[in-house]
Amino acid sequence: GSDPGLLLQRFCSVLGIDSAILDQSEVGRANRGLRLEQAEVLRRVNAAVPDELKRRDAWGDVGKRFLSVRILGGEDGRPIRLPRDVAPWCEEVSRGYVDVLRSGAYDVVGDPADLLPAASAYSDGDQSVSAEQVADAAVAALTRITELRLEQSLESPGARGGALARLRGRRG
Repeated sequence: GSDPGLLLQRFCSVLGIDSAILDQSEVGRANRGLRLEQAEVLRRVNAAVPDELKRRDAWGDVGKRFLSVRILGGEDGRPIRLPRDVAPWCEEVSRGYVDVLRSGAYDVVGDPADLLPAASAYSDGDQSVSAEQVADAAVAALTRITELRLEQSLESPGARGGALARLRGRRG
């Protein structure tokens, strides 16, 4: 809930850089987290992809940055919350990390208590998704992938007579 630029300001202050001089005009999108439905699609894809293809270098680009962030991230759905019954454990572990930060000789900018889980991180409700919700999220993801591929095709040098421009003209 803090100012989106706060982390950058804190990071720059540790390095002795004035964050105001940085050109942020081409900064990527904000963190577009997954919702329950998209997380379940990603979980199922992760389970289906053979382990030998999940090399860190390749799977990081494809599974995380492309599928998770670019395709599934930011879609509509229910936020992911932890079950309320794990709150005591989460808070104990988090307090332990905060205590270590406070007692060590670390150059900490900001309040380590910001790392403690908020009450909104937990849910008393059901965190499951139906088969229909998973199917809807998967279809939305496949549609987005198809749109991206079509845009790449239409923008390629062999595309006929501005097909992409005509397509976009019909949408707007």
